[in-house]
Amino acid sequence: MDLRVRLLFMNRLHESIAGSGSICLAAASRIPGSVVEAVTAGRRPGELLIGHPSGITTAKVEAHSGPGGVTFDVLGFSRTARRLMDGTAYYPAPPGRHADTGT
Repeated sequence: MDLRVRLLFMNRLHESIAGSGSICLAAASRIPGSVVEAVTAGRRPGELLIGHPSGITTAKVEAHSGPGGVTFDVLGFSRTARRLMDGTAYYPAPPGRHADTGT
């Protein structure tokens, strides 16, 4: 990981990191003079590895400096797949069939 983060949200420790927080950290990692840039300078080009209580989140970041400041070409993050729900869907039996027995 490139840096370790603890995010407080509504006076509680976030179990991982909010997506908006990871995007902001990725952007800050490319702003000259920022604390995040100082900590992550010279690390992986194109990505930032953010350590948090649930593991590591990879944020994508590509930027370039110009006369108007820093311009971002890529800012993004990915989520891990997790089950949000497990359920049963009920639908009516076709006409002429009994719903309980299938006959």
